[in-house]
Amino acid sequence: MSPDGLSDASIGNWPAQTPWTYQTLSQEVLGQVSNIKSICHSPNVQGASGSSEVFEFTGVYHGESIHAVLALSLLAETTPGFFVGQTRSIYTSVGQWSSGNAQTLWLIIKRAVPSPSEP
Repeated sequence: MSPDGLSDASIGNWPAQTPWTYQTLSQEVLGQVSNIKSICHSPNVQGASGSSEVFEFTGVYHGESIHAVLALSLLAETTPGFFVGQTRSIYTSVGQWSSGNAQTLWLIIKRAVPSPSEP
């Protein structure tokens, strides 16, 4: 969390006893974000460890307009009946948005997913 509270970067693991979907995982993570407007998203990338998708969007979080990127990963089941969804996210207030922020966010996307589709 930034000192001014207007940006954040985080990684989270979400264990469950039933399989995650991208929809249920994003609802869990974005429960406090309203007025979400999608800008773009990556294709679904699958590998031995699971699958991932990345979304870039704007929304309102705690009354502040934000610009964000959220990477969702549905990890492969390694223990029967134990499922993990992983999230990586970064956001900043729209007022602090810059082309430098955009480049940083796309680097994060390219690191999380090999071939994102840009807008």
